[in-house]
Amino acid sequence: MDRIDFAALDTRKGAEAGFDLQLLDVSTRRPLPGFVLRIRGYDSETYQNKALEQQRLRLERRRDGKVPTEADLKNDALELAAALVISWPEGAMVDGSAATAVSIVAVPAIREQVEAGAADRGNFLPGSAKSS
Repeated sequence: MDRIDFAALDTRKGAEAGFDLQLLDVSTRRPLPGFVLRIRGYDSETYQNKALEQQRLRLERRRDGKVPTEADLKNDALELAAALVISWPEGAMVDGSAATAVSIVAVPAIREQVEAGAADRGNFLPGSAKSS
């Protein structure tokens, strides 16, 4: 029986380093020239920590008798998706703040591409052309 190299399947380090995602025009499926986002994967420590932070805050609010509103849940989802974005083309947005990352993923066509890229673990495998 062949041995399985589990280390070769560990995407955590690559997910944290991220890969360059070429954004596509949703109508033509062609690359948007010069618009590449560096994104993390769902297995990254940064993304996982953000998800845990949000869960802790939700639990604290519930203990205080506060029920999250639909707006709260939507905002949390945007912030979590923004945690996937490492960087974007200079000049594409005003600054490098978390608020700008939220504004990027607030565009449904961009968020969909970011989340699909983050979910594809092949993008973050050791030695992957994309994760280098």
